[in-house]
Amino acid sequence: MNIIKQIVIMILFLSTISFSYAGYKPITKGFLLGINMTDISGDHFDDSRSDIGFSLGGFINNTFNNEFSFQPELYLTTRKVSSKQHKKFVDSQLLKYSIDSDLDYQAMYLEMPLLLKLNIDLNDKVTPHFVAGPYVSLNISHSYDYNFSKVITKQNGDTIHSQLTRGGYDVNPFEWGILLGTGINFNKYAIQLRYNYALSDISSNLDQKYRILSFLFFYSFN
Repeated sequence: MNIIKQIVIMILFLSTISFSYAGYKPITKGFLLGINMTDISGDHFDDSRSDIGFSLGGFINNTFNNEFSFQPELYLTTRKVSSKQHKKFVDSQLLKYSIDSDLDYQAMYLEMPLLLKLNIDLNDKVTPHFVAGPYVSLNISHSYDYNFSKVITKQNGDTIHSQLTRGGYDVNPFEWGILLGTGINFNKYAIQLRYNYALSDISSNLDQKYRILSFLFFYSFN
């Protein structure tokens, strides 16, 4: 129930911002969908591999003039990333180390960017644009699995130390950061490449932050 209440509050907040500009200039509404590639900087993700995530939602564009507009968005987005490491080495005492780690992370967020959009009016058909602004995300679901093993053996093969750790980490309910992007408008359609730079940690237990590259498609109803 707490998550549902938070979602409702975010939707109401988005609507309030949008309607506050309703009498100023024309409003454009539409939907967006896209794919993303997630990277995580920080602990345990030196050799991470990103799987494709998806985004689906809507936007409202409030035009100030021919160049500038304010565009709040609200969409569901999935993020997937994994990391596998295998290391073997021998120390100065001729002890053999074998270290393996396997980390898999998947999450779904409700994300709300508040973007300032700059349009470069070249002609009636094609308009390049740039967007920038803050965003906040609400974590709806997540799976964070971590397995770690370390084995130390002597030259004759005798094991002197063995460690196995399995578990996961809690994920912070909110995330926020800065979003930058660029794209092209084609009448009612638009495509955009954007980058999320998170300023908050994914988990309170680890120093890890999102770095997300997304490709989005927009369609305007009016």
